[in-house]
Amino acid sequence: MTHLLRWPLQPLFDATDTTGFGELAYLTGFSRRTIHRWAHNGISDRNADRAAVALGKHPSTIWPNWFEPLIQEQAA
Repeated sequence: MTHLLRWPLQPLFDATDTTGFGELAYLTGFSRRTIHRWAHNGISDRNADRAAVALGKHPSTIWPNWFEPLIQEQAA
């Protein structure tokens, strides 16, 4: 079930060309505290999508394997 996936934070930093939690929070519209939680727990599908859209990107441009879990789920 894709809603249980957690995406790594580093690709989001890479997509914004920043390393600062505060700057990433500003760019994505999420709180700095949320960004810190993501560093430890990963990012849910929904929030990964929302963060990517806030940057004007599709999540698959940030996490290249974005569609793989969905394809695997439908193949099962």
